[in-house]
Amino acid sequence: MEIKKLGCIFLLSAVSCTSFAFSPNFLKDIEISAGTGIDWLHRDNGTMMVAPPNINTEHVSHTVTSMPWKCGIGYHAFADRLSQNTYLNDLLLQVNMYHSSGALQGEVYQYPTDTYNYNFRAPVNSTRVMFDVKPVLFTYHSFSPYGVVGIGETWNKLSYYESSADPSNPPNSAYNLGSHTTAQLAYDVGAGVRRDFTSHLSASVEYLYSSLGKSSAAGNSGNLPLEVPPKFNLRTQSVMLGVSWKF
Repeated sequence: MEIKKLGCIFLLSAVSCTSFAFSPNFLKDIEISAGTGIDWLHRDNGTMMVAPPNINTEHVSHTVTSMPWKCGIGYHAFADRLSQNTYLNDLLLQVNMYHSSGALQGEVYQYPTDTYNYNFRAPVNSTRVMFDVKPVLFTYHSFSPYGVVGIGETWNKLSYYESSADPSNPPNSAYNLGSHTTAQLAYDVGAGVRRDFTSHLSASVEYLYSSLGKSSAAGNSGNLPLEVPPKFNLRTQSVMLGVSWKF
């Protein structure tokens, strides 16, 4: 259902861009962009059902940050008309690809005793394709603050590894689960500032809050019982520097 919704969104976007494309000198309003920065995974706890009703809780105490990257293509819609405005003087429509990676780390608390006997590490790789809308609020001395709203599809790849925190634990009692990729609906909200150096070249700094949905590791646990693999709700905050070239 989510993929169908996303398909409708991209279809409408393509139709809109096609209609823009038949306007005179449309190429001058197209730009390409790329960027990188730093992001932070949110510390939401995860859960894993060993056997009903035994549900372990993964308490996230630490996250490993990463350097995300993005690239995309955009179109300045209604550029000639909006450029005459003092406020809301530009509307950039973009299709962007983002990639980030990191790891969740913490302690495993086991039901029903709620004891802490294991540590865990859950590496995450996330790639998403987003349709972003960026309205420019105003321009002052070539600086243009803008908002960001985006929706799209994300592919989250997560694996899960435990290590014993108690020497008395039975040998081979820790869970080591392979990677599993989950497709989810994603959304971004944020804000940025753009600086135009020439009529073609510009740079930006941008903050994004991204909801990437839930992700889980593979369900194969070897000889250990496992009803439902560990799941985490993934959200990130990122600050990215970007450059753009307008044709």
